[in-house]
Amino acid sequence: MGEIKVLNPVPRASSLKEVVIKSIRDAIISGYFKPGEKLIEKRLTEDLGVSRTILREAISHLSAEGIVKVVPNKGPIVRNFEEEDIYNLYQIRMALLGLATRQFTQNLSENTLDKLEKKLDKIKLAHKNFDAEKLIKAKNDFYQYIVDESGNSDLINRKSTRLNSSHLVISYA
Repeated sequence: MGEIKVLNPVPRASSLKEVVIKSIRDAIISGYFKPGEKLIEKRLTEDLGVSRTILREAISHLSAEGIVKVVPNKGPIVRNFEEEDIYNLYQIRMALLGLATRQFTQNLSENTLDKLEKKLDKIKLAHKNFDAEKLIKAKNDFYQYIVDESGNSDLINRKSTRLNSSHLVISYA
């Protein structure tokens, strides 16, 4: 039986490092890489079709986000979230999303409300169809939209580190 390939070669159109970061992050969030699993450099460079330098920069970024841990003499592993980590991440997530939501409502227009309702409809559909992967993506898109439309450039620029880790926790549940 053939192995399903989650990691695909990276297209060369966008910032290569950003595409590699997203690809690895998505593979972790989807469960392709499990908590505590070692990320093997040779395999990743081959699967993604990128250099070791780009891969190492991406791993460093994911380490700074807190979803990968670089262990001396072992290499990068997928972070294994403990109960306290999950609690702390949800506290941060609630605070950031609360702020984003307050600021989002101050900037609310008919157009942004319509777009938000469409995103909510995608959440409902994924829930109705018991599609966990689409549900996680739809929820992430919903919250991302609120943050992006909050008008708070500092929050928009900083949210990725905190919210990506909490999205990862959600996918483990």
